Amino acid sequence: MKPKKISIILVMVLMVATLSQQLLSLGSDFLDHMDKLRLLRYFGGQDLFDGRIILRFSDKINLSAEQLEKAESLLLAFEEISIAKNAEIKIMELRLASQLKGKKTDRKSVEKLLRDIGKYKTDLFIAYLNYLFDLREVLTPAQIEQLSEIKAKYKNHIRRRRESLRDREEPPNPGKEM
Repeated sequence: MKPKKISIILVMVLMVATLSQQLLSLGSDFLDHMDKLRLLRYFGGQDLFDGRIILRFSDKINLSAEQLEKAESLLLAFEEISIAKNAEIKIMELRLASQLKGKKTDRKSVEKLLRDIGKYKTDLFIAYLNYLFDLREVLTPAQIEQLSEIKAKYKNHIRRRRESLRDREEPPNPGKEM
């Protein structure tokens, strides 16, 4: 074989291997994707709270019936958008995986699918941001402060729990010989 053909084949194999590896990490489930989105709250400010948190502590922060109804409707609307976008993302990832497994890969269609997947993920990210901002507008400053205090207590609880688990000895594995 000519050196030029060998180098082209090598580049293609490396590209497919890299994309396949990325697909394995991308192809994780809905929760993995949502966990990445939830990190945004910590970068975006301390006064952004998910609707589930607001609803869970509605009694402690004295939500009015109107606030409760608005928070529930925002949560349901976002969940609908999230489910639809994540389903489309998963379908496109499956199409991409099947194209990469084929004997002949069309670069333009792979690139288009990757761009579409990125667009849908960006749209979902923006929808999540808008959802958090809309929820913040439902709350009063006093309620935001109360939720911030609850969040701080929860963070401390989780940190102490992790430390205690880290300090514990690992239980013996009955299937593993010593």
